[in-house]
Amino acid sequence: MTNFFKRFSYIKLRNKVWLAFMLLSVMQVMLIGVVVYLSNSKIIVDNEKAHLDQLINAVNQDLESRIEAFNSDALHIVIREEIKQNLNLESDLEIGKAKRDITAYINEKIITTSGYLDISIIDMNGNSYSSRATYYLPYDFDIQEMEVFKQAQEYNGGLVWLSHNDLNELYAKDSILLKSLGGISGAAVIKDYASNEIKGLLVLVIKDNYFNHMEYSKEEIDDVLFYLVSPDKSVIIPMNSDSSALEADVLSAIDTQVKRGAFTTGKTDDRDEYLVSHLRNEALGWQLVSIKSASDLSATFHRTVSILLVTLLASLVACFFLASRISGYITKGFKVLAEKMKRVGKGDFNTRINTGRVDEIGELSNVFDAMVENTNLLIKQKYEQELMTREAEFKALQAQINPHFLHNTLDMINWRLIEKGEEEVSQSIVALGNLLRYSAESGSPEATLKEEVDNISDYLYLRHANSKNMFEYEIKIDEAEGIILPKLTLQPIVENAIIHGFAGRKKGNIIKIIGTGEGDRYTIEIMDNGIGMTEEQINDLEWKMALSRDKEKHIGLKNVEQRLRHMYEDSEFYIESEFGRGTAIRIVIPTSGNDEYEYRYN
Repeated sequence: MTNFFKRFSYIKLRNKVWLAFMLLSVMQVMLIGVVVYLSNSKIIVDNEKAHLDQLINAVNQDLESRIEAFNSDALHIVIREEIKQNLNLESDLEIGKAKRDITAYINEKIITTSGYLDISIIDMNGNSYSSRATYYLPYDFDIQEMEVFKQAQEYNGGLVWLSHNDLNELYAKDSILLKSLGGISGAAVIKDYASNEIKGLLVLVIKDNYFNHMEYSKEEIDDVLFYLVSPDKSVIIPMNSDSSALEADVLSAIDTQVKRGAFTTGKTDDRDEYLVSHLRNEALGWQLVSIKSASDLSATFHRTVSILLVTLLASLVACFFLASRISGYITKGFKVLAEKMKRVGKGDFNTRINTGRVDEIGELSNVFDAMVENTNLLIKQKYEQELMTREAEFKALQAQINPHFLHNTLDMINWRLIEKGEEEVSQSIVALGNLLRYSAESGSPEATLKEEVDNISDYLYLRHANSKNMFEYEIKIDEAEGIILPKLTLQPIVENAIIHGFAGRKKGNIIKIIGTGEGDRYTIEIMDNGIGMTEEQINDLEWKMALSRDKEKHIGLKNVEQRLRHMYEDSEFYIESEFGRGTAIRIVIPTSGNDEYEYRYN
């Protein structure tokens, strides 16, 4: 280590400065790269999860609206009195007439709602009324023994969608295709609510492929697979693909008891990692499941990493160039000073540096020039012997002072450069300067909304820094070209919020400034989540403002309102507050009429 510093001491100052800049730049670029790399990977995954969440919500809403059509049909059937009156009849003639009436009604329902395979009603006497199915019921058939009846009975007239329909599986045939009916079934009991007597069972059957090719033209779902999973996970229906495959680990991780869930599967030899979201469809009672491969995320991430690497490389090249220029600029003054000192050392007391720099190097150069000037005056005023004596003394003093003086000066410059690296102090000075210049500028009493926002941004920055982060703030202003306000409209309102709204609270304070335009009106809202005011305090404040007596606090509000009224007669100024929740002040001004305003002030 000693040898390293010994060798380092032989390096020229310019190279030392350049090397220091480059080391700091490389460290900073590497740190930024690592932070961006880690944070960006999480942001990509979080954004994709949020996108999938929005997507499954959109698909679920569409699915729910479709299922509600079936649920609505079921409700109309089970409450229809003509249906109830035609059930559980005894004579063949009555049953035949009932079949005709009921079948005509349910056929009408099938025609008006797409997706139906069959609608059937089986009464408590075992009589069946169907649009398509044929029921082969045994002589001793008791519908109350069927599992589908028991499930429907629990819903007390509501439609329950079934994983399995034992009634259709055992006794129903497709009268057209002469095979098992199939389809997805829902069931509801038909009940006379006046006597609390169950009249029969309604069975709705929708087509197997009804969900397979549903179109969502407004959503991009080409790279996402959707499935419907029954509560017992025994039935899996693909919605936008022809495959009904759903891996066992994915299926086992789906909790059908919760309303919403999401998880990530592990990567295997046979497949990629999956992002899985599932949401219960309330109308159907089943889980809607979305599955997306993580390979798309990997591609996005790789593109991001490539962009990041190119950006970092470009940053390093820029740092290399800037370090070279800055180190040359810093050390150039020392090189000139050293050359001038050599000339003085040879007896040339007419040499001058005359630098225009105002930094520490400039100070050192000015000291050198002054020293040479004073020495030259002394030489001219004294005779030759005294001159020789002075010259000897100067050389002796030069031998003692020059190295020590130069060392101390360089040390001073070094520490001052370190001190000048405090960017936060610099930003605070800039912000304060902006505030003072904005407040002190004379001339027109108006300002653009952008100027007001810039001023309040500087004010909040200083307040935030001086209060040790006692509060946070957010400014969100829509495009507002040509919006004119009285100068210093926002600052008194924000100051009141900080001083009075956050009184006694050290953290959790938030100020929001929001500007929105609609039609020919523009609204600016200044909101805080401070202590707020009671209704009595609001009334008292408005009374004081009306009488110009708000001297104790909120001193700027009356002034702001008056200047707004003077500028725009139809302006609006509202104070809304709730004790314990905060205060909001809303300003509404016209977006037109600026020419008239300029005429009044010009």
